[in-house]
Amino acid sequence: ILRRDGKLDATLSIKERIERIEAAERAAKSERRRERAAAQTPKTFADTLLERRTVTLLADQNLVHPTAIQSGLLHEWLVRGAKGERDILMKAQTGTGKTLGYVALMYNEYIKGATDKAKEATGKVIGRSAKSGDPVYLPTNIILLPNLILSGQIVRWLSMLHESSGLEDPLSRVVRSVNTQDGAELTAPGPSIVLLGTPRVLHRTMAAGLLDLSNLRSVIVDEADAVIKPLRKFATEQERRCRDKHPEPGALLLREIRAGRPAVRMLFASATLNALLKYQLKHSGLVRPDAVLVEAGDALSGGNVAVMESRWECPRGIEHRHRLVPDSDNLETDVADVAARIIGECEGGSMRGLVFVAEDASKGR
Repeated sequence: ILRRDGKLDATLSIKERIERIEAAERAAKSERRRERAAAQTPKTFADTLLERRTVTLLADQNLVHPTAIQSGLLHEWLVRGAKGERDILMKAQTGTGKTLGYVALMYNEYIKGATDKAKEATGKVIGRSAKSGDPVYLPTNIILLPNLILSGQIVRWLSMLHESSGLEDPLSRVVRSVNTQDGAELTAPGPSIVLLGTPRVLHRTMAAGLLDLSNLRSVIVDEADAVIKPLRKFATEQERRCRDKHPEPGALLLREIRAGRPAVRMLFASATLNALLKYQLKHSGLVRPDAVLVEAGDALSGGNVAVMESRWECPRGIEHRHRLVPDSDNLETDVADVAARIIGECEGGSMRGLVFVAEDASKGR
């Protein structure tokens, strides 16, 4: 660190020597943490505590190796969770497998219940609303979503796993939804491992007495920033008073669940889990003080923060450039000119490729 050609570098000042030593110590400490994290990171789903049947079903879908964020989530949920179920904040970029991570956990819970023949634990008896007398939803876990697109994605994942399992139970035994576009079978009230819904519809369902939380163990909030919608850092007093008077449906629903079922475990997942959202979650009481952060990133943190090193770099953003080329006799020359212009605009040779789409007016495309 301080030597050059085998001899002490006399040109270094005391301050520079101290800075170099401290930087080397930080680098060595970070490397040791990475090595420990790598040693704890499951290399395959079979290395986790997932049920063997769940691992086989994932393998049937060509899912053998978990991503970094999935490894961190499975370790925190299955290993550390056995010692004490702490709330989890999960942060990773889009495309790293956050959704599949908790979907695997939910179906694993169903598989475990089916294997142990303990279906009564997931609510075998359908209750009825005290207000209307109608059957109620009786979930073991709730997945709160900001939009209906994510609901369909989760249903497709669970459907593929359930079809491969060969079990006789209908899919509604695994997942139900309060969103009408998911089909009559899945939207009918009854017991299930998972209940999907958007904040406003779920809150309306609970207010109507059609949601029984007596079996509820966990709540998963996907795209937490879009569900909670925290106020910006420099919000005006008027904005704060308006939010207090008219809270977001997601935050309102979660507060009511936390108040009625304080032992319920909550998981908040987002690609942009910033400091403002984390502050609001903790200081509003939505997550408990011992909540743990599971993050895919380059650095490792200590304390009560669990961080898994990312195995591959996700693109932070892809800039798309397009040009419309008019129809002409010199189309080849025009396209070449446009391509040269686009390439010239891309700094540092970051150009990845060009895609040309020919419009065929006769076919309407």
